[in-house]
Amino acid sequence: RRVAVVGHPSAGSRKMSSPEGMLRDEVALEFFSGIGGLHYALKVARPQARVARAFDVDDVATRVYSANFGPAASVSATDVCHLDAVSLNALGAGLWLLSPPCQPYTRQGLVLGAKDKRASGISHLTQLLASPELEPPSRFLMENVAGFEGS
Repeated sequence: RRVAVVGHPSAGSRKMSSPEGMLRDEVALEFFSGIGGLHYALKVARPQARVARAFDVDDVATRVYSANFGPAASVSATDVCHLDAVSLNALGAGLWLLSPPCQPYTRQGLVLGAKDKRASGISHLTQLLASPELEPPSRFLMENVAGFEGS
């Protein structure tokens, strides 16, 4: 697996704050969160940071996520295709953490790429990032399989 960290050229300043008064770069959204691997990595790398909301369609994964991070964890069994710019902006996050499904890009997944329905979530988030209504994150960390970046 590889990790890519990208800063958005027009992203908001680190000095802008979230609704709770934290620096935007210290507030994260975790998409395709699973049981919270990237949340854990963030806590190790930046103990002062927090995940404002995590999203995963798998109900079992969201229950394990809640068990891993306690009652304060805000995890939602939500398909990211149902998210919009207004609701994401309201969370005040300057960091997006993503671990999208890899099957659309692997031999086991028939290498269908964007034609695979499991790729619809990452396609939707890509469209949101291009939307003028979205206040884009200043940091973007995405973890996936080798070869994903060329697909």
